[in-house]
Amino acid sequence: MLIECDTDKIDAGDELELDVKNGVLKDVTKNIEIKITPLPDVMIKLLGDGGLIEHLKKHGDFSLV
Repeated sequence: MLIECDTDKIDAGDELELDVKNGVLKDVTKNIEIKITPLPDVMIKLLGDGGLIEHLKKHGDFSLV
């Protein structure tokens, strides 16, 4: 998954947590939060299903409701 954010305060070896729904990248090592653009609900649903192909296998169509 690709996200864009300012990584100036992140160092190699820092432990990170990504919250795509709320739009936060947290550097757990330094206890700082970096705002990112949250993913749309449709993308979160597709990722939760394992991607587009798995979603289609599971639901039979592109319905996201």
